[in-house]
Amino acid sequence: MAAPLVWGMLWVVAAACIAALPRRFHLWGAIPLLITAVPLVVLIFRSSGALFGLVAVAVLISVLRYPLLYLGRRLWTRLAG
Repeated sequence: MAAPLVWGMLWVVAAACIAALPRRFHLWGAIPLLITAVPLVVLIFRSSGALFGLVAVAVLISVLRYPLLYLGRRLWTRLAG
């Protein structure tokens, strides 16, 4: 198994651990996850191919859906307003 896939699995475990923390820690836990997610998905695409890369993108969107929605709304208000 490729190393980026193992790192991706560890990323999912870290996200689950952060989700188990009290709610006040979720944002501070999501920031490092967001920062590390993009390079990790690129590594998975390069090492394991498009299928695993698309699965990684789907997992990323599923795990970080609320921080991504918050970020998208904030960017939208800045660009539109």
